[in-house]
Amino acid sequence: MVTGKVPFEAPTPSAVMHKHLKEILVPPDHINSALSVGVAEVIEVMMAKKRSDRYGSIKMLMEDLKAVQEGRPPLQAHQKFDAHVLVDLEKGGAERDQEQETASESDSGKLGLKMAIIILSGALVIAFLVIIILLNKSPIT
Repeated sequence: MVTGKVPFEAPTPSAVMHKHLKEILVPPDHINSALSVGVAEVIEVMMAKKRSDRYGSIKMLMEDLKAVQEGRPPLQAHQKFDAHVLVDLEKGGAERDQEQETASESDSGKLGLKMAIIILSGALVIAFLVIIILLNKSPIT
């Protein structure tokens, strides 16, 4: 929780889950201006909706974290970063992907898969925070 608040808020757990699946993440550095753009980009890649848009390996993540620590841009995140998100934010809201709009919520198999993705995304965020804490305690060699 590098922003000081949860990424999606809603009155019920089901509504929160729906937002995790459907709504575009507000970039963390737009919420907490103390975050660098590089850290925010890494977080955004880690929380990407599609598996293919997230880091493919811990090595890729570590390369980006090291780059950010050294004041360089996260190269892996830049390759995966979706520029249309900035356009949506500039317009004052997030335009929903038509494919996401037509997804069936009633299919229990898909719902189970979506829940697994949410759980794994949360685990990635926790792993990221642990890595950041460890990086702050000892320099990468």
